[in-house]
Amino acid sequence: MCKRGENIYKRNDGRWEARIKKADGKYIYVYGKSYTEVKEKKNEKLKREVEINKFRQDKVEIKASEQLNKWLSDCAQRVKLSTYENYYYCMKTYVCPYFENAKDNAFTKAELEKFVSTLNNKSTLSDSYRNKILTIFKVALRSILKDDKNMTQLLDTLSIQRRQTKAVQVFSLSEQQKIEEELINCGNLKAIGILTCFYTGLRLGELGALKWRDIDLEAKVITVSGTLSRKKNFGTGESKTKLTVGTPKNSSSHRRIPLPDFLIDIFIKHSQKEKSKEIFFLSNTLTPLDPRSLQKFYMNVLKSAGVEYRKFHTLRHTFATRALEMGVDVKTLSDLLGHANVTNTLNIYTHSLLEQKKLAIARLNSMHTTQMELNAVKRV
Repeated sequence: MCKRGENIYKRNDGRWEARIKKADGKYIYVYGKSYTEVKEKKNEKLKREVEINKFRQDKVEIKASEQLNKWLSDCAQRVKLSTYENYYYCMKTYVCPYFENAKDNAFTKAELEKFVSTLNNKSTLSDSYRNKILTIFKVALRSILKDDKNMTQLLDTLSIQRRQTKAVQVFSLSEQQKIEEELINCGNLKAIGILTCFYTGLRLGELGALKWRDIDLEAKVITVSGTLSRKKNFGTGESKTKLTVGTPKNSSSHRRIPLPDFLIDIFIKHSQKEKSKEIFFLSNTLTPLDPRSLQKFYMNVLKSAGVEYRKFHTLRHTFATRALEMGVDVKTLSDLLGHANVTNTLNIYTHSLLEQKKLAIARLNSMHTTQMELNAVKRV
């Protein structure tokens, strides 16, 4: 027999039904062939509801900054070192400090909007870096709020206000010629490495990780299979940082780049067949050259060549710009640069592409003018 207040009763169709009131005031129903079956189902549902409510209360009680720090600690065990360092720096520098000082210290829509506004007001941060911070923050929130029905709405709040895109810096053709002359006069492996960047678009880290095994002199190609970077040392060693050779930036960055013949001739002169192929190209030893050493050498080369200083990455931008000037199509250039997709290439080299469009229109204009002149001659 059912008892008063149990909300269990027998339906007209012969089945038994139980009604359960949730914490939000809504009802859920369970059905069965007998009173006993329905009562057991109801008790299981009630137990589950209690667990869910307790879980939600625990989530609310834990401050946002504490949840972020816990998520970061968990990441240390399951992501590669380079990824963890990016997570660690962005979270510890920008995200965690904000929520530690926030009034609510919770993941509310209003608090997330304030965080984004604060980030947008940091004029020293580029659009790409602010976007990187928000992307990592979203990764954290997807894990922390995975059982929150408002997660999608909260994540949509995290979007940056894009500033006007600046044109990338490149060396002019005359500046490049001066730098190349200085590099050839130096003739050492550092100089050859910088020269290689002018004609392959290698990133600084990719050049640093390059080994002699990656240079195929017969096929005339370089294989990009790693990247060298200085990472924060999370171990117990005395050094705060350490050099690490990791995987490339993304799957597209793992690529093969053809080499011009003049570089092949230079590589042949410096290759030492009797040594191990595991030797790093820049250092010519089994230990990679510190990127800071190469950057210092690069600065001195620019100074000696009488060229104004620009970042090392300008070599990569110069390679891309020269390629576009030579008529290389964007898809091929994107593959050579190791971009994840063609859209990245189009966004970065908008200015160079505009110049190419002007040249194309100039050719069409020349075609029209020539045709009109020929028609005029025929009429005469």
